[in-house]
Amino acid sequence: LEPEGFLWKRTFEVYPPFSAVLTVDFPEGGILKILNACCPISSNKTRLFVPLTRNFDQTGDLEKVYAFNAQIFAEDQDMIESQKPEELPLDLMMEAHFEADRSSTTYRRILAEWGLSKRYTV
Repeated sequence: LEPEGFLWKRTFEVYPPFSAVLTVDFPEGGILKILNACCPISSNKTRLFVPLTRNFDQTGDLEKVYAFNAQIFAEDQDMIESQKPEELPLDLMMEAHFEADRSSTTYRRILAEWGLSKRYTV
């Protein structure tokens, strides 16, 4: 549990076209970094590499950390694989967005600024 009054800071940096880093600042100077590095295999299949680093709890059980992150990715995977149409719309006006969509909308805005078409196959 975080100390009373602690505000979580999460920073999401996008390195298009295929990478992003999530940095989570923990109490007492702890930092967790999660790299999402995508490797396209075909027009509709991508391999995702997700190395994690942290500067705290260095003797703790890493399997719990991996299991927690795997659960989050599994939930996202179900949603992504059921997305119809499969193409990722780059026109952000085509959808309603939530605060949690900020990283996705940033990524899609950058792709659109690069001059990609209105739809980008994921």
